Amino acid sequence: MFDVLKYIHDNIEKKLELGDVAANFGYSKWHLCSKFHEYTGRPFAKYVRHYRLQAASLDILSGKKITDTAMRYGYDSLGGFNKAFLAEFGCLPREYKKQAHKAALYYERRKLLMYTLSDRCDYLRSQVMEKSEFEDLYCLQREVYFRLGERRAILQKRSNSEIIGEAVANILDNFTPVIRPRELVVGFNFGGPYRPEYISLTDTVEMRELARKNGISDADVEEYLRGTDETLEDVRYIHPTFTKTEKDSATEWACIGRCIDSNHTVIDYEKVIKIGFEGILSQMNEFEQKNGTNPLYISAKRICSAACKMGKKYAAAAKELLVSGGSEYDKKDLESIISVCENVPLRGATCFKEAVQALFFAHIINTWEDYINANSLGRLDKILYPYYKNDIEKGIITKDEAFEIICCLWI
Repeated sequence: MFDVLKYIHDNIEKKLELGDVAANFGYSKWHLCSKFHEYTGRPFAKYVRHYRLQAASLDILSGKKITDTAMRYGYDSLGGFNKAFLAEFGCLPREYKKQAHKAALYYERRKLLMYTLSDRCDYLRSQVMEKSEFEDLYCLQREVYFRLGERRAILQKRSNSEIIGEAVANILDNFTPVIRPRELVVGFNFGGPYRPEYISLTDTVEMRELARKNGISDADVEEYLRGTDETLEDVRYIHPTFTKTEKDSATEWACIGRCIDSNHTVIDYEKVIKIGFEGILSQMNEFEQKNGTNPLYISAKRICSAACKMGKKYAAAAKELLVSGGSEYDKKDLESIISVCENVPLRGATCFKEAVQALFFAHIINTWEDYINANSLGRLDKILYPYYKNDIEKGIITKDEAFEIICCLWI
């Protein structure tokens, strides 16, 4: 189906008939019709018309004449094109172009009313965009602790889900918190632009010194390096045998990704914000008691238990910086971090700051398992608004302060 769609997209200006396309790919007309609808959610003709009009609309917005565009995409008359365009967009091409121009002016005016970045956010952005010494304090932690937990679980012949669970939990158990000056939302997953996401520890003087900066012990370094040389047959994941249906589904995965509205996953971070990992762990225990234990419950509980301590580690680090952090650290910032991280992600958030921090902690844990992948944060407006509204109404936070916290999340 991927090839069929590519053919349609590449030939969208030409006449496309279901029977011709089916014959071109060796399908019967009825088989292609059924499969096409299954993967795109639309009949063949409607999909082609939709894609064709989308392409035509872009041409119109780029300045091409409406009549020329209609002819280009195979419409015999301007009236037929206008009718199809009206059905697709709810307005005629000329109105569409006019509305797009108005929208552009509207957003230009909005730019003049937008919030400007605070000095704090300017500073934090510069720390991300430029080479920073802080990057060298955490860039190896995920790689080393994940691989150590993974290898130990493999050698114990644990199930696949338990291997992943142990790998992620081992990071949570052993990572050293890093807090940059002026941060309001703390946490890290991988190195920044100057240390690659997929960095590995090698047996060189430079990398050993980098591991020490990351707080990784010499014993863990040696165990990691032994693991990279491991060629034993049993140091591998157990790969399941797939059925023909499962194999066919995997083959069509690219096509599915192209044709549905969502991509990969939208993880339920809202649950972490609402009840914390302590609450999730309690639910897992209830499910396990009801359904009986299995590797998925075991690995999920292992991660939840380790995640309960994540905020506490940052709170402890902030307390140490209150004493020894130096003038570059602001006392109020550190006290805010302590207050927030003492509660989340262990328990549910009670304010906007805690909700944002809990969300980021949950996302970090996910990326430690799956790297920076196509996993969405979800509807942040829906998830965070109740906390924002409550804090605004009670005078706990101002709009400017809330904006700054959101900026710190994205930075």
